[in-house]
Amino acid sequence: MTIFGVDVSSWKPVKDINAVKAAGNEFLITKCTGGLTYKNPLYQDQIDKARSVGMLVGHFHYLHEATLNPDTQEGYKRPSRMKAEADWFLANLDLRPGEIVALDVEDPDVTGRLNECVLYWCDYVAGKLGFNPFIYTYPYYIKERQLLAVLTSFPLWYAEYNEPMQNSPAPWSHITLRQYTASATVPGIGRDVDRNSFEGTADDFRALGMPSLHTESIPTSGVYGPFGKTLSGGFRKFYESEPKALAYWGYPVTEEMGEGNLTVQYFERARFEWHPGSDPQNHDVLLGRLGAERVGL
Repeated sequence: MTIFGVDVSSWKPVKDINAVKAAGNEFLITKCTGGLTYKNPLYQDQIDKARSVGMLVGHFHYLHEATLNPDTQEGYKRPSRMKAEADWFLANLDLRPGEIVALDVEDPDVTGRLNECVLYWCDYVAGKLGFNPFIYTYPYYIKERQLLAVLTSFPLWYAEYNEPMQNSPAPWSHITLRQYTASATVPGIGRDVDRNSFEGTADDFRALGMPSLHTESIPTSGVYGPFGKTLSGGFRKFYESEPKALAYWGYPVTEEMGEGNLTVQYFERARFEWHPGSDPQNHDVLLGRLGAERVGL
């Protein structure tokens, strides 16, 4: 099954969202931010209108935005720049369950260590949101900038206008979302609109977005998640007390175990530590300082 939708920015105000949907568009993806300082002034209006008629929603950040942030060479050698861009996006993002996010990678003025920068942004945002962002780009950019296989864990949103469609662009083996024209006429928006196709159902689209705010029910046995690990005792109580536990920490990847003087359990994005008497309100569970340990603090 294939569903269709549009992507827009401040250049394309949504005048009549009912007309947009009636024209066969099931999703709307809009630009949220760009670089370090830009925010689409129509962002909230566009997503509010899409939600009001039950359309699927996506949000993207434009990497670098050179016209506003001319630091091209040295800036892209610093992870702090990518973190700042990601934090700017997250600070302005109005995200709900089932909605996707993406990084728009096409700025011609980016000349630094592009693969490292894109990977840093995507990993950082995935860690904060609990799911992977899409990477938007186009054929020449993939080839010219030599985007590498390390990025293929993130689904591809591919701008490719030729018909019939060419094979998936290496290093990606699959095109999840395709922008197939930039010149569609869409009632309710106008002419020269980007139109996209998604191979799958509306539920498939949602599954690639923000997880539900509520954690899945943990079976009585305590065996929870795809890794077959047990979640029990204080760690289970702490986990179940947080409605966004699955989005924040992921599934358990180890059993409860001793580590030094602590009882710990590792999750996809966290380490739980049991500190008896330290915080009874939170079942005496603290989160490990994984980042500080990584850099030796």
